[in-house]
Amino acid sequence: MNYIIFTFTAVVLAVCQPAYCSDAGVTGDAPPIVHDFGKIGDTENPIHKFTVTNSTSGKFKVLQARVPCGCASTTLDRDSLEPGEECYST
Repeated sequence: MNYIIFTFTAVVLAVCQPAYCSDAGVTGDAPPIVHDFGKIGDTENPIHKFTVTNSTSGKFKVLQARVPCGCASTTLDRDSLEPGEECYST
């Protein structure tokens, strides 16, 4: 069995980088989003849904989402968020 801790940082970091934020010039920092899948078998395909919320006053666009290793992947359901909107990463 493999032991995997999935660290999903790029979405949160992309949300708050000045180059990634549009018109309002929104900047800031956010902690990484982490999910511990625990022990998983070689044939298992665990899935976790992360919610990313734009809690700023400006629109932002996620330019890139990354995972720390080749054993995991991520997909965003949308990449542009108005203030208060959410997107999901699985």
